Amino acid sequence: IMMRSIFRQLCAKRSQNFNTYRFVQNVPATLKVELDSTVAGQLQSNNRKLAYFKQHKGKFHLKVSFPKKLEETINTIISDINPTQLKNDVKLLDDYLESRHLPIENKNLQELAKNIVKNMLEAEPPINILALSPEQRTELDTGRQTEMMKRLRKSVYHWEPLRLDEYRSKIYLAGNIAPHYGMLVQIFNEIKERAVNFRPMRMLDYGSGVGSAMWAALNVWGKNAFIELLNVDKSRDMNNLSQLIVQDGRPDKPMQVKGVIYRQFAPHGRENTFDLVVCDHTLFEFENRRERLNIVQSLWYNVKPGGFLVFVERGNMSGYSAINEAREHILYRLATFEEPKEEDSTSNNASLENSSATDNELEQKYHPSPAYIFSPCPHNWVCPKKKLHIPCRIESIYQPLQIFDIQKSTRPLKTVRSSYIVIHKAVQQADDMYAAWPRVIEPVIQRKHHQHVRLCCPNGEFVNIPVSKNKYGSGVHRLSQHSESGDLFPIKGDLIGETEEALNSNDEQEDVNSKSRWSHQQDLDDFFSRVYQYHQRHGFFCIVLSEILGLVQFVFIVSFTILVVQCIDYSMLFRTSSTARNMTRKIQFNDVVQSPSQCLRHLHLLTSICIVLAIIYWIYRFCRAVYNLLLFYNIRLFYSQALDIKPKDLSNMTWHEVQQRLSKAQLKHDLCIHKQILTELDIHNRLLRFKNYEVAMVNKGLLPPKIFIPFIGDTYCLGGPYAPFDQRWHLRQEYKINSQRDALAKQLSQFILLYGITNLLLSPFIFIWQVLNLFYGYTELVRREPGVLGSRRWSNYGRLYLRHFNELDHSLNQRLNRGYKPAIFYMNSFVNYSIVEIAKFVSFTVGAILAVLIVLTVFDEDVLNVEHMLTTMTTLGVVLGICRSLIPDEHTVFDPEQMMQLVLAQVHYQPDGWKNHAHTDYVQTEFAQMFQFKYMYFIEELLSPFITPLILCFQFRHKSIQIIDFLRNFTVDVQGVGDVCSFAQLDVAKHGDLKWFSPARPLSSYHEATVMNDGKLELSLMHFHHTNPEWKMPKQCQQYLEKIQERALENIQTSFVLQHSINDIQRLQTTYYSDPQVSHDHSFFNNVTTTTQQPKEHSTNKLHYTSPTTMSHTPLAGLPSAELSQSYLTGATSKADLPYRSTAPFGILSKIHTAMFELSDPQLFSNPQLAPLQGIPGTAQLDMNYSALYMHELRHKYKHGDYLDLENISEDEYNSKC
Repeated sequence: IMMRSIFRQLCAKRSQNFNTYRFVQNVPATLKVELDSTVAGQLQSNNRKLAYFKQHKGKFHLKVSFPKKLEETINTIISDINPTQLKNDVKLLDDYLESRHLPIENKNLQELAKNIVKNMLEAEPPINILALSPEQRTELDTGRQTEMMKRLRKSVYHWEPLRLDEYRSKIYLAGNIAPHYGMLVQIFNEIKERAVNFRPMRMLDYGSGVGSAMWAALNVWGKNAFIELLNVDKSRDMNNLSQLIVQDGRPDKPMQVKGVIYRQFAPHGRENTFDLVVCDHTLFEFENRRERLNIVQSLWYNVKPGGFLVFVERGNMSGYSAINEAREHILYRLATFEEPKEEDSTSNNASLENSSATDNELEQKYHPSPAYIFSPCPHNWVCPKKKLHIPCRIESIYQPLQIFDIQKSTRPLKTVRSSYIVIHKAVQQADDMYAAWPRVIEPVIQRKHHQHVRLCCPNGEFVNIPVSKNKYGSGVHRLSQHSESGDLFPIKGDLIGETEEALNSNDEQEDVNSKSRWSHQQDLDDFFSRVYQYHQRHGFFCIVLSEILGLVQFVFIVSFTILVVQCIDYSMLFRTSSTARNMTRKIQFNDVVQSPSQCLRHLHLLTSICIVLAIIYWIYRFCRAVYNLLLFYNIRLFYSQALDIKPKDLSNMTWHEVQQRLSKAQLKHDLCIHKQILTELDIHNRLLRFKNYEVAMVNKGLLPPKIFIPFIGDTYCLGGPYAPFDQRWHLRQEYKINSQRDALAKQLSQFILLYGITNLLLSPFIFIWQVLNLFYGYTELVRREPGVLGSRRWSNYGRLYLRHFNELDHSLNQRLNRGYKPAIFYMNSFVNYSIVEIAKFVSFTVGAILAVLIVLTVFDEDVLNVEHMLTTMTTLGVVLGICRSLIPDEHTVFDPEQMMQLVLAQVHYQPDGWKNHAHTDYVQTEFAQMFQFKYMYFIEELLSPFITPLILCFQFRHKSIQIIDFLRNFTVDVQGVGDVCSFAQLDVAKHGDLKWFSPARPLSSYHEATVMNDGKLELSLMHFHHTNPEWKMPKQCQQYLEKIQERALENIQTSFVLQHSINDIQRLQTTYYSDPQVSHDHSFFNNVTTTTQQPKEHSTNKLHYTSPTTMSHTPLAGLPSAELSQSYLTGATSKADLPYRSTAPFGILSKIHTAMFELSDPQLFSNPQLAPLQGIPGTAQLDMNYSALYMHELRHKYKHGDYLDLENISEDEYNSKC
């Protein structure tokens, strides 16, 4: 038995050696081959010729020893595993990895299923289908389908991703770190020997595993060579294990290598950053070919020009297929390459470039990076082994871990075969001697008097050369004796010439999709932001008009101000000089306005400085306008070509529709190469990356992280020089380290102080500009409508407090605009009757005087010539307007609680303490902070140049350490998006507030600091779901919204809000289906009901319905239309914040509407016109506002103990399910 086993092994080895030899044709006998002249010259001057043949310049095959210290660390880590069990598990894992295949593609699966069905039908006896009964036909079809699935399962490889927990990670470490390390050291050593000027400083290891590539790179280039070693692996346990190795096996010990970083997702926005990018045994972890090519493309763009990209897989057919797939994708889609510029290859280069370019115009606009195969292929043609269906693999000899041979003092070396590719992101040099040498890609077959050397040649051919001493000389013969797989063969001759087969080899490259000019946007945040601005600013023509008129307006303000201040003779205008008083004629325009020369001679020094600054600023604005217009023109092409939205159709499309087309464009054009599908949440996270941080900081009591830069505008201090975020939308690594918080806080504090001092120095000029803007913009308005100073606006703080996470500007504006009039009515509910009495007296007195003056003016217009008469009448008119604005309408019925409900329905937020206290001065004062007088806004604008520096220097600066802690604690890395605020992910399982019925979690993980105040996260989730009903939310979010719906059904009779929601559903449907053009003027938010006594018992049988005609209503006189479903009638389609005719599946209104027809009396809803709710405009808005009202009502009743079944929320069955 033993002899038979040995014989089988020998036969298998011999068969393996001759496996590829059978497919390779020998070179012609007349072929002339000789040593390269460089090698031959060195050989003749070398005294030790035999040693030289073993270590010539093309010798890259190594015997790699594993570092002793690293081996001791690994033994320490895996010492808790039994050696026998470890050895068995390592063998099982290795067998499993060796047997893995790439997952089957859908098109191949469909083709296979068709063939199976075809064979089944051919094998079946003839059946008369018409003679079968329906049951027999069904049974026949079921049997065929079952048999087809059975055969399909037997013939299809069942791919699964590699899942490694802590124990399996250790098994993977023990069995794979040594062979992977050995192969990578051999690859890196060749890069170091051939590219002598290559000094890598930043390395990315995608699919880093246990860190084999990192340790190999440190061995080859040294520990001090790298400033960044970024290890990316989706397995957290694998990352922890790799980090433990860097810590010498002790978790409490600091990392022994500087610059090591661990992440679970690929870095976003690090294009052209890394000198060396490695993907080691990772391509098998992707579900389909598209995902593999996407990550190949992403890694290629991360390589810095002049850098190297390395892919390594197992040396079987599946591994070779994955490597060759990546090779062709980079060469023929992502890059251009040039052969060495020799006379005999010029025509071949032109042929290759023409054949590989799928679209010359796109190629020229895209500027792909040059690239060529550095190793192991000596050419850029299609791999010759591809048509032979044999893998291209290179051998490496490595030293296994000591753990396998504990009882032996010496360890035998082992051999690993791997398929790999090294691509250099540069133009191949014409004088590169290595490029002219073929490579040995199979073990040399030794014979008695000759050797068979199988070479991959620079012309793209795979040949076998029988080398004998008599035919090729002793030099080539000796060289072949000592060559091994992976070595370059330093010879030259006819073998290097081009062949017709090589010229035609491009016909076999895969058919790939044409590259789009929109693929791989370098800065997706800026790109999506401009796409959004293009829509909100109504297209390219309006943007051009806005930019041009903005520049003209700036010139007008500066020129007109200089004219008014310096170029008008006021003594002549007001006749205060003797010359003016002696004039008998009317003063003409030329008498008052000085000539330009006179004006320039009398310029004041301050005026001259302002003019110089204005010119510099105008030039800056002009350059910025030109730059923006060029970018927006590109966005215009994107809308027309990629989104298929013509300029004339833009005004009729909502942002929701544009966003849907943007998601579809990602699938076709690969805007983001890090993810195949861009969700609605991904787009909003990019558009509002910094705004979400600002909203969260305001909610948690920190100041907004936004500062004013003179002449630039409001700028986030989260991006830019010395900022927490780098230019690639990742939080800087040092901000994630707790030990550096003090140093970072000091740095941020100094940076804020610098901005404050800069603002203070330029505050006089800013103040002048603010005065001019307000004077020119509002003086005429105040004269015409004096009451405008007493009107109100939402303050900057109010806009931040009331803003949802992931809420765009137009959506926020729409909500606040709908809540404006209810807020005005609420604030007008508070009247100071002392001021009213004074206002009545002053208005009567001033009105009487003004009436007399008006009558005199009508009687004789010469009255206006009286000195200061016109000024007096204007002043009296302004005073009269202000006084009358202070006098309330005597016919208005005031109800602060109902008014606050109207406001809450639109703005969705209010502190819980305001409930039932809206009539108090305290609540009114608090609300006034969010809804300020417009004259207060004007005062703030005027004083902001002086107040802003003080706030920066004396208040905001001292919160720097809190900002650092906030960024560290609440930043998450999202694949394909980058670092974002963790609250913006709307994860109720992580940040949900138990008081708002979020999913229960262990009390040890529940902290007040990790939840938002006033239900910010929960209401943001509900709002985002309504604005994006197609969004596939996480399971815990869906369960949370379902629980709110269930609560609504349980409390349908006891809830004041839900009772009116039923009435509005009926009104909305009746009005729309009777006359869709009629505005819905009978909503609950136009006719506010009086508070009635509600029954306390719960409904047990069916949904209770109250007819709209049976409920008592008390209309509020003069209340403007504030209904939720009215916005769609305004015509501002581009500003619509919710989908027109769609309801959110997990909204309160949609759930109640469904229950009305499922649980109620069928006769009550027998009208078929009332059934469809989905297509009614305004439904989504009404649903969101009722959902917000009910969530606040539910929160308030739970807090005050109205719900007996909600006293212990942690024991709630719905929370336990979540």
